[in-house]
Amino acid sequence: MAVNAMVGLVRSRGGLLSLLASSTIFGLGAALGYSALSGAELSPRTVSPESGFGEAFWQILGRNIPSAMLLYSGAASFGVLSLIGIIMLAAYVGATLAVVVSNSGWSGFITETGVYVGFEFLGFILAGAAGLYPAFAMVAGMSQGNASMLRRYVNAMAGSLRFFTVAVSVIVGAACIEAVVMAAR
Repeated sequence: MAVNAMVGLVRSRGGLLSLLASSTIFGLGAALGYSALSGAELSPRTVSPESGFGEAFWQILGRNIPSAMLLYSGAASFGVLSLIGIIMLAAYVGATLAVVVSNSGWSGFITETGVYVGFEFLGFILAGAAGLYPAFAMVAGMSQGNASMLRRYVNAMAGSLRFFTVAVSVIVGAACIEAVVMAAR
């Protein structure tokens, strides 16, 4: 059911535009963050040993769910907070990637995170798209002229929540995979 709802949102002009905007901004922000710290070598991180899957899982969710909520907060601010959040998170991701690649190479990055990082990024992109969706749906519906701009914005909030629900599901799945990887170390 959630997949059908998501496919329906992406078929709408507002859903497609919000997903494209979130993906593009995330990619550009990550590239900017990466270029800012490319070649920087920092001392290896010191990781406290995790006590197991459960602790790792909750720690990961404790970091990722608030980030997703920040990205979604644009739904209540005409997308402004989502735009700011996407840029900030993407620049952080890019800078972190640059340090990891400088310290352990691309093969180290893929070996350490390759199983789950794509899902994690997808979840963040979807959360950003959820935050942008009401604004894009309102603007995309201007040519129809059926409802007022405010009504289109409010009506798009339900679709935005579906986007966000899928985003959180993907992030929880990625956290589960990451916790399994961390517990196996």
